[in-house]
Amino acid sequence: PNSTIEGAGGHNVLNPIQRETVARYQLNSLGFRGPDWDFAAPYSNVFLGASSTFNFHDSDDAIWPFLVNGCLQSQQNRDYQYVNLSQPGYSVENAPHLYIQIAQHLNPRNIFVYHAWNDLKLVSRLASDRNRRFFSGVSRNQWSIKNALLDLGLFPNIIQRANIFFRSNLATENYYADSKVSEEDIAFAKDYLRRQYEVLIDLAGEDRQIYLIKQGVNIDGEGLPPKDAVIGRLQRMTKAQFQSALTAYFSMLDDLAEDHTQVRVIDAQSMLPKTEDIFEDHVHLQTKGNRLLAEVICSNL
Repeated sequence: PNSTIEGAGGHNVLNPIQRETVARYQLNSLGFRGPDWDFAAPYSNVFLGASSTFNFHDSDDAIWPFLVNGCLQSQQNRDYQYVNLSQPGYSVENAPHLYIQIAQHLNPRNIFVYHAWNDLKLVSRLASDRNRRFFSGVSRNQWSIKNALLDLGLFPNIIQRANIFFRSNLATENYYADSKVSEEDIAFAKDYLRRQYEVLIDLAGEDRQIYLIKQGVNIDGEGLPPKDAVIGRLQRMTKAQFQSALTAYFSMLDDLAEDHTQVRVIDAQSMLPKTEDIFEDHVHLQTKGNRLLAEVICSNL
């Protein structure tokens, strides 16, 4: 909270298109992007998502939620407060809590939800043990020499920066055990995720406009590393299984829009080219990708 963040070239050091300028942005007193919010503001636009909505490596005026907020202000001639409630690693499981704790107190008029990648990690998690839906899955304890040295207060400046020697080649985004994923597992996870969306929709009520955006996921286009390897390592599924899960997930969003008049779906996945100048990796957007996603959303408001 209350920190100034400096970005870098991007998530993917193998992408030949790196950012030429360093992003700078402020975290507010609650640890979210942007300035502190005015709880007396009459209108707010709320954005819910994970790292692709937070956007590590671009300044505020270059990320799609900020651009969409400006677009709505221009279209409707109304001063909307910009509320970005995204955090890296979040999923739609966080959305109802964020609405109760923060969003409902900010007079939201439009709610934008941009999820898929982190949500679908639930498939392999539940395939291993369906009771894991009751686990937070946020972090785990792991002893290491680095931890011990930090605990002892030895060489903190060196040790805290030691991660630069351990690039993400060997890292995984989740800790779920390898498991055999079936269509039944995909269906079970889809139904569970739908319930999270329905709770959010019920909390928001019928007088809020909710936009469910089909997240852009680059699994067939350009860029390194190979997408099969990314899906296998980060989602613990084969590419075919992930494609099946993603199709089921997007179909679920369409069903929600059919069942709720205040819900609309914007299909960013089909409208974003899967190229290195749009996606820097499997899911995170380049600066150009942020602009294009904002244009896609604004044209469908």
